[in-house]
Amino acid sequence: MELVLVFLCSLLAPMVLASAAEKEKEMDPFHYDYQTLRIGGLVFAVVLFSVGILLILTTEPQKAEN
Repeated sequence: MELVLVFLCSLLAPMVLASAAEKEKEMDPFHYDYQTLRIGGLVFAVVLFSVGILLILTTEPQKAEN
């Protein structure tokens, strides 16, 4: 399961690095790069989703006491 998470994150890394190179070219403080913001949000969402799924799959169900 962790291998899948690492694979998915490694696919997103080149996009983030490419957008960081473009960001250095632009020095205008009022120019917002929505593409980078979008990619960063997607990376953040994928990480949170993956952590949630891992937490659900790794916790043991509690037994009811009668």
